Amino acid sequence: MRTKLQGGVVVGFDGQCHVLIREGVVVWEDDRITFVGKDFAEPVDRTILASNRLIIPGFINLHWHAGVRANWRLTSDHGDPQFFGAGVPNTDAGRRDASYPLSEAEAEIAATLNVLELLSG
Repeated sequence: MRTKLQGGVVVGFDGQCHVLIREGVVVWEDDRITFVGKDFAEPVDRTILASNRLIIPGFINLHWHAGVRANWRLTSDHGDPQFFGAGVPNTDAGRRDASYPLSEAEAEIAATLNVLELLSG
């Protein structure tokens, strides 16, 4: 399936350095980026409009919540209605004293689940 992401500012490469392409286009087919530039006239199966967005093709998002309990992750990613949708920062990650909320076994399970999530894409 060929998909076109159109609009916004695209970070491209002109062969020597990175360039910003205003109202740029990124096209990919299945799992491979096939075009980054200004205009793409060939037919596509789907077009996604992305005006007012920064598009960085090939960027890998390394943001993750290591060792954080699932409910904390959901709150930090999606917000808590009690706090008007704000995320709640986790200040306990990495703490290993008596107040740490997870047992050693639970912390290992949480870390394993986080790694599996990263590997799943």
